Parts: sequence; structure tokens; C-alpha cells
Amino acid sequence: ASVFTKGMLNRESLASPADQLIFGQLFEAAFAIYESAYYARQKGILDESEWSRFDAAVCRNMRNGAIIWEPNSSVVLGQGVRGTLTGTFANYVEEHCDWASIKAGLRSGTEPNE
Repeated sequence: ASVFTKGMLNRESLASPADQLIFGQLFEAAFAIYESAYYARQKGILDESEWSRFDAAVCRNMRNGAIIWEPNSSVVLGQGVRGTLTGTFANYVEEHCDWASIKAGLRSGTEPNE
């Protein structure tokens, strides 16, 4: 929890490779759950009201974890969270959550979770 909190408040505070790895693994785990829910909804296992809770969390956490979404050689988790997901779900997240705007904010130095 301390690594997650530290990373959310100040990503530069994740100086150690171990902290970077833990932070990335937390986001990978969350997105694995979201992906399972996405496919459960498509198969009619998860109803719309239940999916809406997951769907809101998907975009919130995409913004919060934007710095580790794509492959990045400066982060221990080099493949990025996107690389751990199916292409179908990753594309859904990027379109639904407006990845282009989030990415533009990263380039401009605006923190995605501000």
C-alpha cells in the first residue's frame, strides 16, 4: 500500500527498481480484473449495472497509471500494462478513456490524476 500511495502522489518517488516493479504489478493486477469483467459482460455473465462500476474504475486507473501504460525502457516493467492485456481490451480502454488526451497531458507535463 505504501508503494501504491507513494507512486500515486509522486511518481518520481519510485526511484528503486523494486518500487517501480511493485507499482506496475498493482496496475497489471487491477487491469487483469477489469479485463475479466469486460469479457464477462460480453458473455452476459456480468450485468450492465455491475459493469458500470468496473468501467468507471478502468478510466480512473488508466489516468492514474498512464505513465506505465505503454512500453517504457526507463521503467522496470518494460512492457507496460498495455502489453499484459488482449489487444481487444487494450484498444477498448484507449478509445473509451481517451488515451490520446491522457497521453498529450503526459507529454505536456500535466499529471493525469490531477
